[in-house]
Amino acid sequence: MDVKGLVVVIILCIFADLLFYVVVMKGLMVKSIRGKSHADEMRDRPVREDGPAFSARLRHRDPEPRLSAVSSLHGNLAHALPDSALIMRRELGHLSLEDVRFIAPRDLQVGEPARLELVLTQNIVAPITRALNQGHAKVTTLKIGAHLGARLSGDGFSVTPLAAAEQGLANPDMQWAWEIVPLKAGSRSLALDLDLSLKIPSSEETLHFSWPECHVQIEPNAYFVLKTFLQRHWRGSLAGTAALAAGLYVWLRG
Repeated sequence: MDVKGLVVVIILCIFADLLFYVVVMKGLMVKSIRGKSHADEMRDRPVREDGPAFSARLRHRDPEPRLSAVSSLHGNLAHALPDSALIMRRELGHLSLEDVRFIAPRDLQVGEPARLELVLTQNIVAPITRALNQGHAKVTTLKIGAHLGARLSGDGFSVTPLAAAEQGLANPDMQWAWEIVPLKAGSRSLALDLDLSLKIPSSEETLHFSWPECHVQIEPNAYFVLKTFLQRHWRGSLAGTAALAAGLYVWLRG
């Protein structure tokens, strides 16, 4: 093989290596040295030092103290409590989402994943249970099923939940996390929705909270655009590379 042929082979190998690196090495979800996938690392990453992206308090505000109407009730009174569904709906009116905060993450780039957290504190189960039990300490068997669901979405984002979307309200401190991958550059918006579900034997009520618009700035990423193009059109790119190498070979030998 002469020098010109060797040059063509080297150029073809360089093109093939670049294509393999971009499409395969960067395109696949490979495991890290610690044996964790990228999603596992994002899930295990602690809350950022400057605080979570989203934070709020879900509070029950009872403006008036209740007086006990009957003082000698015992046992399971779920069947004896009048208008428990009405009481539940009334208590929903005392719930409010307070101290809603959004800290826009910095240095977001197209194609680069980021972790966003929601930290929420709540105190709603105990006061609603007391209201349904009419304030009688010996009535302990009437319980409510309480679940809160959080969902993050946004046009131009790939969003992967890192925690269960719906969680029970057994703990006063609750946390959700998502991995987001911006797909488009520019000023974009994220939407966070909370759905509260309360259930008793005679009724089930839901309450929806919509987060204020959360604007973030996404920087362009030429490498991601090239990688995405090659992943989608790798056959054509490979064929074009081979044609280019063949043409170069013919030209050098001509």
